[in-house]
Amino acid sequence: MNFAVAAMNGALREHIPVLASSVQSADRPMLVVSFADAHLPVCTGMTLFRPVPAGVEIGMVEPCLLADGGALILVATDRSKAFGIDGKGELVERPVPRLARNGGGIDRAWADLERRMAELVEDTGCFPLGSWEVHLEPLG
Repeated sequence: MNFAVAAMNGALREHIPVLASSVQSADRPMLVVSFADAHLPVCTGMTLFRPVPAGVEIGMVEPCLLADGGALILVATDRSKAFGIDGKGELVERPVPRLARNGGGIDRAWADLERRMAELVEDTGCFPLGSWEVHLEPLG
């Protein structure tokens, strides 16, 4: 899949230049999923970094499910753009669906994500998957 996904705890603002530079260098879109802190297992926001000819387009997005069990799409918070993943694993722009404009698909997707995240952390309070860290600031 030619699409990166990263999770970040806390504020994203100060890391935008580094993330945008990485996206531009790799010429590959990245979805950054934000969490309030290292202990809260519920996503609080999503930011899409997308390489474009003039640089990197950065925008807040929300998940959207048009039908239960359907493919998740991303919709700009201002409802001006929508994105999906095609059969080759590429992020592609698509028309904004009506269910995204009226919020129904957005509400369904957030509820589905929250349910799935809660199921993952039910026993331990943390995600049961291995992970690694990238520090955007010098350590020490």
